[in-house]
Amino acid sequence: IILFGALSMPAKEIHIPNKVKRMGNAEYTAYVYFEVNTKGKIINVKILNDEKHAIPKELEREAYNAVSSLPQLKPAKNHGKTVGIRYQVPIKFTVN
Repeated sequence: IILFGALSMPAKEIHIPNKVKRMGNAEYTAYVYFEVNTKGKIINVKILNDEKHAIPKELEREAYNAVSSLPQLKPAKNHGKTVGIRYQVPIKFTVN
């Protein structure tokens, strides 16, 4: 499940790769940017983590795949007109 504030959306099951598990207990956050176009399709998925907020590449891939696998969403409306919208969401991983 991916949370957008109080709203949650089903996503593909997120797996913590064994390589990351062997690194030991830790918490990671992937910051994911994406857009929902006027047809409700998720486009332009990007991981925004920088060096200061670096996480293992395997977890970046999991976060990317989770957002990319979301079902088609209802497009946004502005003054009655269907418009695209941008999101930036954190996806938290706890490894133990």
